Amino acid sequence: MALVVMSYWSTCSLGCNLPQTHHLRNKDILTILKQMRRLSPLSCLKDRKDFAFPLENVTAQQIQKAQAIPVLQELTQQVLILFSSKDSSAAWETTLLDTFCTGLHQQLKDLQACLMQQVGVQEAPLSQEDSLVAVRKYFHRITVYLREKKHSPCAWEVVRAEVWRALSSSAELLARLSEEKDHSHSQFICAAPVLVQEHCFAVVIHGLWILQSFCSLFYNDARSQEVSPLFSAP
Repeated sequence: MALVVMSYWSTCSLGCNLPQTHHLRNKDILTILKQMRRLSPLSCLKDRKDFAFPLENVTAQQIQKAQAIPVLQELTQQVLILFSSKDSSAAWETTLLDTFCTGLHQQLKDLQACLMQQVGVQEAPLSQEDSLVAVRKYFHRITVYLREKKHSPCAWEVVRAEVWRALSSSAELLARLSEEKDHSHSQFICAAPVLVQEHCFAVVIHGLWILQSFCSLFYNDARSQEVSPLFSAP
């Protein structure tokens, strides 16, 4: 009975559980990134560019949490690489930049630990691989843009605003996925007693059928032994 419940649970599981501090740290990172602004966005309107963030229109219904975690890990890793570069160090206030990168490091640890929990999850589907490639291409476009703009203050301001939008969208997606996972677990907990009851009923019926077949076979064998002397040779 317990095996039936555990099997159903592992089949319906949506992945791992990120600590609550991960969601809180997401808010802190976004706040710090906003504080890092040095120029008014209005002064950099001529440098604006659409980098085509690949997860912008992705909803919680289109992706499972187990598939989203590797993509979010790649996104966080790319942001950390971007803001850990030598050119980035010259563009931002040191204390804020260090705090921002430290927060990203911790987020990466959470996501990596989360991936380690997904022991029973199948290998990455093609759609997930496509998403990982799309994220890398997205940051490649950002890197090329900065190089073309010679890492100017306005170029970094455009990138800062773009990364803030990307991290904000990703945090919202992860929050929605976590809410849906909790809802799915609640539905399972409510349905589990019914599943177990139906399973037990099926086992009892099957057992009675086996017992009936055994008794019928035993009864027929006994009768054949009783009547056999009447037909034996004198």
